[in-house]
Amino acid sequence: MFRDVKHDLLGLKDAATLRVAGPAEAEHLVYLQAGFPCDHSSLEPLAARLASECGCLVGVGCMPEYDREVPLRPEGYDMEQLLACFSQAVDALTAQSSRAPSARLTLVVHDWGCAPGFMYSNTAGCDKLVAFDVLLAKKPDRLYYALNHLHYQGHFALAFKVRVRVRADLTLTLTLTLTLTLTLSLTLTLTLTLTSSRSSALRSAASTCR
Repeated sequence: MFRDVKHDLLGLKDAATLRVAGPAEAEHLVYLQAGFPCDHSSLEPLAARLASECGCLVGVGCMPEYDREVPLRPEGYDMEQLLACFSQAVDALTAQSSRAPSARLTLVVHDWGCAPGFMYSNTAGCDKLVAFDVLLAKKPDRLYYALNHLHYQGHFALAFKVRVRVRADLTLTLTLTLTLTLTLSLTLTLTLTLTSSRSSALRSAASTCR
């Protein structure tokens, strides 16, 4: 059902693969971006149904080089480069459409795919944006888990507000500031919760001994 469409990854010629399905004349384009730690296969079942049951022209991508075992860029990608790679994937899908640019575009972004997806929607624009990720547990069992979760989702929150391209160092500064604020808030909340639980346990023990 799917066909492979090669496209550039920054300046790397045909280094990325877009998995495409559906009719070229479709009025609705859907680009699905998998996040960490997934490759295309995670969203292909959903994309297949959108193509076969809804008649959409779909393209499935992943984070840069997540479909490779040996990286082409060992240094990785910063936030602005992730946006550039995301744009290249969307352009590759649009190039497969005979209805572009009038066709409607929906972005479906998952996990770390949310960051470039948010930035793209606020800069290039799209008709619909669907984002999904794992939410923080109401009562996290470990402080490390909660802090790690809040740290990476801080990037998403900032990306959602970005309407112009910003330098990577500014994005990092804002993210660290947000993370510090969330960390202090969470630490205070957990401290108060533990103190309250300890007090309740002491009162219970005292009433048992009476």
